[in-house]
Amino acid sequence: MCAVLDMICRAVWVWEFFRFLLRCAFMTVADYYVMYTHTGRVWLEKRHQAPSLRRGDLVMQLAASSPYHSSANEKTIFLQLNHPFIDRRLWSGLNEAGAGPSAIVTGVSHGGIGFYTALNLLLSGVNVHGVARNGRQAERARYLLASAVDRQVMLHKEWSGRVGRLVVHTCDMSDTAAVYDFSNAVAADPALRIIICNAGSMCTPPRLSQQRLEEQFATHHVGHSLLMLRLLQSRLQSSRSQSMAVASLPPWRIVVLTSAAAATANPTAASTFHEWDSEQELALHFSRFNGYGNAKMSALLFAFSLARFVERQRILAATCTVNVVHPGPIRSRIIPNSQLPLQWLLDGEVAALFRMTPVIASLYVVDLALSRRHERTNGHFFRMGQDQTIYYGNILQDPRQRTGFKNSTLFPGIPGPAVSLSTAKQEWMWAATIDYFAAKELIDARLFPLL
Repeated sequence: MCAVLDMICRAVWVWEFFRFLLRCAFMTVADYYVMYTHTGRVWLEKRHQAPSLRRGDLVMQLAASSPYHSSANEKTIFLQLNHPFIDRRLWSGLNEAGAGPSAIVTGVSHGGIGFYTALNLLLSGVNVHGVARNGRQAERARYLLASAVDRQVMLHKEWSGRVGRLVVHTCDMSDTAAVYDFSNAVAADPALRIIICNAGSMCTPPRLSQQRLEEQFATHHVGHSLLMLRLLQSRLQSSRSQSMAVASLPPWRIVVLTSAAAATANPTAASTFHEWDSEQELALHFSRFNGYGNAKMSALLFAFSLARFVERQRILAATCTVNVVHPGPIRSRIIPNSQLPLQWLLDGEVAALFRMTPVIASLYVVDLALSRRHERTNGHFFRMGQDQTIYYGNILQDPRQRTGFKNSTLFPGIPGPAVSLSTAKQEWMWAATIDYFAAKELIDARLFPLL
């Protein structure tokens, strides 16, 4: 009997793995359409032309002489910084002459999007609070980022003395206690302007966070949501206690990274804030493949909710934006770290032909964080560099347009619009998240009313 059950479990796992691969293939088709017909021209065809903000060029771009294939890294790339494209309002309110704004970037481990995002911000003159999961990753990221900055400064003598400072913090983003302490520490930085929520794993074996939540959900959604809310709470409380005029508040930009895999999920109470008794129980009732999409959809729903909350707060509406970006198919450490089978296929040289270097993905993240073009953009979803909120604006107004084959993972657009654009679903995720944090006494729920 046990042997039969074991065979059934293995068959179910193989089927789920096959479905995961099929969905990834569909998403790659959609991403490649966007990449090569729209956003790719910035780093492929038009790198030899004079940069133009109107044309959609980025704050940080690959120079014409730079490699752009999937194996390009910090030791081989050549960067070009378009200073006039930067929103200088981010430098307002700084006390010291020559001081730079600060950014938080979670997940700065070497080889990922967060690593290159931190590098680009540093080269743009932004001080970076990097976040790594453990001390070993933090030390390696600190050393390699410093080396990468030095290399680019050698190539661009004019950048010398203008780069930002780096501090790498150790914080497990799946642990609310660690995130609580980290948020208290960085909230004291008066130069904070940018928050980039990037950290997270994909399809890892079933594991529990310190608070007994499913780890992927705890990292992608719970930890980052707590970080954003704690920082916003600090801003709301300080501005009210000091009776600060809204016009005197410096701008904040929040960028949340998600995935097209969100289209495969519809979060429920059972798949989100359920506290499991053991990892064995989790493994019996939860799929690691569905867990990734569930975590990403949860983060997407909350980001859209947070953008709506910001719009309704007088103190925040004129100074804070929240946007979401799907970086595309990236060749980083996320697949090796997943411990999935068939690594030779999923992370091999053939698969690399269909994936981008995280160097390119980071360019779009940094553009959302720094560009003048996005100073008023709030609540938008970007697929790489393309604003899907504008491109598929009809589905925002008409719920009947959010279903059907044209909204499947095979096509570009906002992932799973029937779920992600549902105001009822957004409000449910907002309420569930606020209630969870309030019950744990992690936030002041009075500052975050229901939408």
